[in-house]
Amino acid sequence: QAVADGGRLVDKADVISAQTGSKAARDEALIAHKEFEDKIEFATINLSMYQSPDVRQTELVDVAAMFRQHRQGFASRLGESLAAGWYGVLDVLLALMVLWPAWLLVLAGALMYRRYRKPG
Repeated sequence: QAVADGGRLVDKADVISAQTGSKAARDEALIAHKEFEDKIEFATINLSMYQSPDVRQTELVDVAAMFRQHRQGFASRLGESLAAGWYGVLDVLLALMVLWPAWLLVLAGALMYRRYRKPG
């Protein structure tokens, strides 16, 4: 067919040979690509992870030392104690005043006892 078309047979043979070579190279590249895809598809990946142990520290606050450091002085604590004691006395007096009807009965009973008591 190359001779019938007219032209140089060597050039046309070179072209045909080049086409055949390029088709063969394309086929080989396609086969290599398919083999590579098969290797990727069936590949197994093994991962192992390692982390060195962490060292942790905890700081605890000494609460008793904090209270000792920030407590009030003696004079202010004495004043608060005296005030609390005074309020305690007032609370007792108020509690006794709630019982005023009982105090009236006791007073009336004492007066009646003195009045009707036989001297003797």
